Amino acid sequence: MKRPSHNHRCAGDLLAFSAIVLFAGYSLFLRLNPEVPTLLFLFAFQVVGAGIFTLIFLKDGFPKISRQTLLLLVLLAVMAVVRDFCYFFSFRLTNVANAAIGHQTVSIFLLFFAPYFLKEKTMRREWIAVFIGLVGTVILFYDTQYQEKSWHNTEGIALAVFSGLLYAGLIILYRHLQNGALLTLRTINFFRFFLSVLMLLPFLSLFRGFHWTTHVTMVLFFFGLLYAIIASSMLQLAMKWSRALHISVIGKSEPVLAALYAFLFLGEIPTWNAAVGGVLIIATSLWLMLCMHQTEEVFE
Repeated sequence: MKRPSHNHRCAGDLLAFSAIVLFAGYSLFLRLNPEVPTLLFLFAFQVVGAGIFTLIFLKDGFPKISRQTLLLLVLLAVMAVVRDFCYFFSFRLTNVANAAIGHQTVSIFLLFFAPYFLKEKTMRREWIAVFIGLVGTVILFYDTQYQEKSWHNTEGIALAVFSGLLYAGLIILYRHLQNGALLTLRTINFFRFFLSVLMLLPFLSLFRGFHWTTHVTMVLFFFGLLYAIIASSMLQLAMKWSRALHISVIGKSEPVLAALYAFLFLGEIPTWNAAVGGVLIIATSLWLMLCMHQTEEVFE
């Protein structure tokens, strides 16, 4: 297989960073539109994604899958919906920095899961990184008991960390479905969004009295289009062009950008424990990525 050229790799890095710049703006939609329930943001995300992929497969033909694979896809859709809801809702219970940093615990959970689900051996220095990352997580929770609305703050961090756990599970399922069931990423995403919409449909009855406006409709549509299609497609294309290590490192800039957006547009200043815990979690995540990719070839 022909390796990506230097220009393609540079373009891939730029695309990855551009996607992260977009993903870091999740909180702005959720915090600047408090009248829109989190569940509606989640539903819009799935509906737009399902709609676009349905149009694609109407042209190319729908894939056929086995019953066992369908069960795995249902599990993936359930995990994806719960993960997205927890992550979205965490922005409304705690500050943006806490939520974005808590979500980065995905690297820590992946190291725990790797020996059992991916059959990957772990090294001592990786466990050292996990310990430091866990210390960072404890620090993130540390002074919530002294802050105003501390119960909601603690819940928000917990939901963000739980979303990191589910994200690790999603990564494992995606890898299994691609390698074991030999499904393309496009096929997996189609079933993920389509099944997610079916699961969320019964909850729409909760919003019969919701006051719909043109503004709300446009916000939800743009949210789904921006994140389910544009940002996700940019990141997937970047993964084809750039090195996996580059994508992993670039992805760790999301909490920093999210905190910057929160400072500029929401007037939020990260607390001391978010700064210290964030440095530990993000630094160890970067170290884990370097450990996992240390055997990758750097030069042509």
